[in-house]
Amino acid sequence: MKETECRDIYRKSFCDPDTYFENLLFKYCFKYSETLEVDGKTVSMLFALPVTLETAAGETDGVYIYAAATDTESRGKGYMHKLLEKVKAKCDLLILRPANDALRKYYEKFDFKTVLSDDRSIITVTPKGGYLELVTAADLKPEKESFTAMYYSKNSIDFNSIHLPFSMF
Repeated sequence: MKETECRDIYRKSFCDPDTYFENLLFKYCFKYSETLEVDGKTVSMLFALPVTLETAAGETDGVYIYAAATDTESRGKGYMHKLLEKVKAKCDLLILRPANDALRKYYEKFDFKTVLSDDRSIITVTPKGGYLELVTAADLKPEKESFTAMYYSKNSIDFNSIHLPFSMF
């Protein structure tokens, strides 16, 4: 896995002109990158950012999937599916925010469930480690608007709303 290849995929996929945020993201969170390589080249990447899901019953560790992307020349070959399966094998709880309805349908194929994210939910997703450092360094403010989020759980956790205050969307 090469940082330069991951940055290239990130830039091509998200057209993010905010190099300040990109630099902070890679500084604090590159260690959480998961990649798929083909013939020695990174073709898919994502950040599996550490989080804690806080509920009335206690806390559960998980990851927030951020900036999941496949290199433009490598799309449509099932690489992201393989990468998601790799991450699912390592983690019991995954949370993400799909950018649109087509992506929501895509993630449903991999057993992700749709959930509402709003600041009134009693279940909160809290950043940890480098993700928390990124939130602090970038001075991110908690999101107040409701949006669609998704989750995958090996342990049959079932809920209909969460508070994902720092989705970085």
